[in-house]
Amino acid sequence: MTLAAALMLLAGCGEEEASVTPAPVVESALNIQLGGEPESLDPAFAQTAAEQSYLLHILEGLVTLSEGMEPVPAVAESWQKGLNDEGLTVYTFQLSDQAKWSDGQAVTPQDFIYAWKRVLSPETASPLAYELYPILNAQAVAEGTMEADELGVSASEDGALMVTLGWDCPDFLTRLASPVFAPLREDVVSANPEGWANDVEQYPCNGPYQIEEWLHDQSLTLTANDQYRDPQAAATETINFVLSDDQQAVAEAYRNGTILFAKTLPLLELEEAEDSQLCHQPLMGTYSLVFRAGREGYGDPLVRQALSMVLNRNELTAQLRDGSTAAEALIPQGTTGEEGDFRKEGGALLESYGEDSSEAALELLREAGWENPSELPTLVYLTNDSSLHTRIAEYVCGVWEQKLGLKTEIQILGWNDYQQALTEGDFDVTRSAFLSTHTDPGAFLLGWITDGAQNVTGYSSAAFDQLVAGGYGAEVLAIPQEEPEASEEEEKETSQEEEPASAPAEEESGEEESTEEEPQEQPSKIQLLHQAEQLLVQKDRAVVPLFWYGQEYLAADQLMNWCDYPNGWNLFVGAYTEEE
Repeated sequence: MTLAAALMLLAGCGEEEASVTPAPVVESALNIQLGGEPESLDPAFAQTAAEQSYLLHILEGLVTLSEGMEPVPAVAESWQKGLNDEGLTVYTFQLSDQAKWSDGQAVTPQDFIYAWKRVLSPETASPLAYELYPILNAQAVAEGTMEADELGVSASEDGALMVTLGWDCPDFLTRLASPVFAPLREDVVSANPEGWANDVEQYPCNGPYQIEEWLHDQSLTLTANDQYRDPQAAATETINFVLSDDQQAVAEAYRNGTILFAKTLPLLELEEAEDSQLCHQPLMGTYSLVFRAGREGYGDPLVRQALSMVLNRNELTAQLRDGSTAAEALIPQGTTGEEGDFRKEGGALLESYGEDSSEAALELLREAGWENPSELPTLVYLTNDSSLHTRIAEYVCGVWEQKLGLKTEIQILGWNDYQQALTEGDFDVTRSAFLSTHTDPGAFLLGWITDGAQNVTGYSSAAFDQLVAGGYGAEVLAIPQEEPEASEEEEKETSQEEEPASAPAEEESGEEESTEEEPQEQPSKIQLLHQAEQLLVQKDRAVVPLFWYGQEYLAADQLMNWCDYPNGWNLFVGAYTEEE
């Protein structure tokens, strides 16, 4: 495919005709559209931003987040941080006496302990269990090597919840706002383990709203919870989440004013929207290309660097027109740094060569031994059959073919076949998408350690593992005892750096030289994470970031006091309408 064709394909996104199904709305309610039918309202399984946004209205954890992503009291009215006898961090949370479930029962420390142990149980197999790993022994419990009772959580005699961390986690309080940390009622869940989250009448709510009705694939209607600790929190009695992925239906409902907030919209609707209604929110997420280790030609970091430098990320995001922005590194803005923003402190890690990118890339390929790039093996680009991923694959391969003369092959598979193909590893490059729910920069690196959760490429670097261990908490990593075999490039570098076996003896002097060395300042944890990112992205080129996620959507002028977060959540607890 040519570059021009790829650009035309991207530009056509969202303009195809679709059947229009009326969007289900509720009279006298705030009608809000975030997405389609949720796969789950079980906090152990709710993974999308829309699902987690629904849960934020009906379940409340120890803390909530301010608009600036700062933790503020919720079920926990206060907390203290200290150290135990082993030097481990211990948080003591005092729960509010006003925190109740929708049936009037008090929220207790045991509700949190039960919920967290359930998330970590191997029987539950929650895909979000890793979120709890900062808690002492959490990972071992999830892996089945420790019993649930060994988890670092307990209730004190005076009714406080005590949480012991296994490693230093600066953003632990921020993490607690995620629905996966919400409390659950053991009596309700255990009575119907498989179906409790779909039973509207029995679903236990301790948030500002409770579920009134759930019409699957149509609407999720919430009403103010009269047992909530703050009776003034819900500014509107009824919120109706419209469950529709029909872009045209959502657009029509928005135009006629029945939907006041809409995320699933045709591109044309966004382009023609009034400036006052078009909202743009940068997200803490990155879309990257990742290269399979050890593949002929494409296993060479120089080749990967050449492929990266010819991609015009600004051109790509301009064509996507979804609020995304060109990535300058793997870890986006909005994450916590030494004293401020991690990305601003670390700066850009990707080179920009402008119009000279093709010649600079060809020079790198020649340096890597490929005088004629067409002699490189056919590059196999693997992706699943999502329209977004296939369009990006066609754009990227179109650039590589046109600017470098590479031969490419795009393999587009259904989700299950795609997962199997990742396991088999018969590809050169695939895509990776990561959206973080909290501000910890280490979350973007943890998955790329040896055998990490995101690491479908076989990438293995003992140096990277050690840097992440030092910056993110060694207790969460299974650091390999033996270093992986060095590549030919690494062996060359090592042999050049080693000191000769018989170095010439230094001339003796009459003065005895001091053998004491000046103490060296140890790098901070954030500095170690910067070094890890540089190794992964700049030296090894195992991950090639393309863009940072953003979202564009429409909010009616009369909708007031709603909140969006850079992790993709939307909150309407305080939202109301103001007549124009």
